[in-house]
Amino acid sequence: KMIHENPEWEFAGIFADEGISGTSVLHREHFLEMIEKCKAGEIDLIITKQVSRFARNVLDSLNYIYMLRRLDPPVGVYFEAEKLNTLDKSSDMIITVLSLVAQSESEQKSNSLKWSFKRRRAQGLGVYPNWALLGYKGRAWEIDEDEADVVRTIYSLYLEGYSSPQIADFLTKSGIPTVKGLSSWSSGSVLGILRNEKYCGDALCQKTVTIDF
Repeated sequence: KMIHENPEWEFAGIFADEGISGTSVLHREHFLEMIEKCKAGEIDLIITKQVSRFARNVLDSLNYIYMLRRLDPPVGVYFEAEKLNTLDKSSDMIITVLSLVAQSESEQKSNSLKWSFKRRRAQGLGVYPNWALLGYKGRAWEIDEDEADVVRTIYSLYLEGYSSPQIADFLTKSGIPTVKGLSSWSSGSVLGILRNEKYCGDALCQKTVTIDF
């Protein structure tokens, strides 16, 4: 709205990384694309809703703000909610404090989730999606006997010496749908079941972790 109401401004695009945390710019593809356009002189002003939407990591936030300011011509970031423009150096202290607050909020949320997951594991409760597991009903750990027969067939064929491509071909020709309802099985889908420890009654949590907060 701000851009369209100002005849001297030209819209340069929307750069949104939906579903990506702002705690690191590493995987923010569109954010990095926007920065490159700034370096190329295609953008001279960035408008974002608030400081926390620009970055939730204080170092990233300040590093990019100062880097954009040093470009020729300098590029400013305007935060709508706070009505702050990074080209105004008097706003540096406020932006720093707000960036610290945004980072602190992310850290608190992260720690709360970690504590919740740890507590659920200690109580023997699941902290992983099981609705995408063939052989179980919905989110409950209740066996679906029809699908369970398919899982048993996969393991039986494997023990008989069938390869994953051969098992996939057998399931496809037998008209057995995948867990997603697809009519065609892939070798990867079969391997995913054979290698999933949950079918042996175990659950290995935190196979991958994000080194951040």
